[in-house]
Amino acid sequence: MATMSGRFNTISLVADEALTAHTFVTLSADGEAAYVAASTADAIGVAIGAADAAKMVTVQTDGIAMVKAGAAVAQGAVVTSADDGEAVTATTGDYQHGYALEAASGAGEIISVLLKPAGIAA
Repeated sequence: MATMSGRFNTISLVADEALTAHTFVTLSADGEAAYVAASTADAIGVAIGAADAAKMVTVQTDGIAMVKAGAAVAQGAVVTSADDGEAVTATTGDYQHGYALEAASGAGEIISVLLKPAGIAA
C-alpha cells in the first residue's frame, strides 16, 4: 500500500501546463513546473496535487513521494519518467528519479518512490 511518510521538502511553483497529481515535474525554460519531457530529462520532484496552467503547484523535492506508475514497475526498480510524468522502469541512459518501494501491476497505480538526486544511469 502506497504511503507518504518521513520528512521531506517542498517548493511552490507556477504550473507551465495543466499538471496531474503524483507526477514527475521539471523546470520549463521560464522557470515554471512542467511534465518531464522524456526519460532522458531531469526531474526536480513530484507534483503533490493537480494544478491548472498558471496556477500554483506544490512540488516534493526529496523523501518518499507518491507517484503514479505509467506501466508495471517492480519493487526496488530504479524509476524514471515517461513523457507524461508517470513513473516507469529506468534503462541505460535514463535519468534516475528514485527507487520504487513497492510494485505497480500496471499504469495508473500510485506507488511510494524514494526520490534521489537526478543522475544518468551508467
